[in-house]
Order: sequence, then structure tokens, then C-alpha cells
Amino acid sequence: MGAFIAIPLIVELTRRSMNSTERDTASGQFAHLSQGITHYEWFGPERGPIVVCIHGLTTPSIVWGSLSKGLALMG
Repeated sequence: MGAFIAIPLIVELTRRSMNSTERDTASGQFAHLSQGITHYEWFGPERGPIVVCIHGLTTPSIVWGSLSKGLALMG
């Protein structure tokens, strides 16, 4: 059971970091924070309400693609 719980941590520790070339071709923007660089994307009207969708270690950000675009269409 312990090995199963450790899988997300092992995957994260072995994940390759993006380089500047990959960031240049990625969608969205990148913010330079005190603990590193994070990726974000904005959808919808500029003055609409804000919803923040955060993915986890085992679920990639792509899972929010359709949902975030649908929420943006709702205003």
C-alpha cells in the first residue's frame, strides 16, 4: 500500500522540467515566483468573474481544458 501512495511523489520527482524553448512554444503565460515558475492560462471576458482551477500531482492541467472554456463561455 505504501508503494502505491508514493507513486505520485516518484513521478513528480522524476519529471523533466521545461526549458525556455518549450515555454516559448507553450500556450498561456508563465509567472516567475519565489519558489519557481508556474504556468497559467486566462479564458473568458476580461472583466468577468474569476474561477481558479488547480490540478494536482496525478492529474494534469489538460483535464481543465473543456471545463474552463465552458465556464468562460458562461461569462
